[in-house]
Amino acid sequence: MGAFNTKERLILVSLYSLPSALIWYLLVFQFAVKIKIHYTIGSTILLLFTGNLLTALSIFILHHLYFNEAIKLKDYPVFAVQEISTSLILFTVLVLLHQIYTLSKNTKTVNLINHTDSIVPAKTYCKNIDINTSNNLNHFRFRSSQILFIASANNYVEVNWLENNILTKTLIRNTISNVEKDITKQSENFFRCHNSFIINIDKIDQINGNSSSYKLNIKGNGLVIPVSRKYGKELLSKIEQ
Repeated sequence: MGAFNTKERLILVSLYSLPSALIWYLLVFQFAVKIKIHYTIGSTILLLFTGNLLTALSIFILHHLYFNEAIKLKDYPVFAVQEISTSLILFTVLVLLHQIYTLSKNTKTVNLINHTDSIVPAKTYCKNIDINTSNNLNHFRFRSSQILFIASANNYVEVNWLENNILTKTLIRNTISNVEKDITKQSENFFRCHNSFIINIDKIDQINGNSSSYKLNIKGNGLVIPVSRKYGKELLSKIEQ
């Protein structure tokens, strides 16, 4: 009896491949949700590919047990390639469906946000916000309602804020990562939306683009702040809270 070319093997694979694949896909995606993976086409393909490898492994073991054969791990790569090939259509369909679902969900969320008069309740709108220099020798105080966004500027951060409704920029020697840690402890209104930007959520006027490249329009001045793909989903979730 050939190890992987018998009629019985083909029947076995056809009977168990699809349900086994769906079960493994479900488990893998539940794990991804638990560890908060940011969904992109790349991460979706990786998760489905992992599900396929686990499916192939389970059927590989089942096949040898069913035919009472010794399990030879050296045969697994060949079996895995055959299994992935047989489920290629399912694999492709699931990737496309997941991307369509993700884009549709994000689009609905963005449309809902853009048609809401107030992006989020200003729970901490009038709080004082203190931003320290990296050596903690100096600190700058702003009202949370004044700050539009904070941008990284090499070894400094640039606080863009309104003073008597005039856009003002203040340079502070510190990293944006340090400022993010401090400012998010002081107010829920601030969110790191990009490697180079922290946005005051209450100052978002409109969200444009899609999950690959959102753009945030700032109220009253036409400024546009980019959103990194890895922060997009979390930003929409925070705005919806």
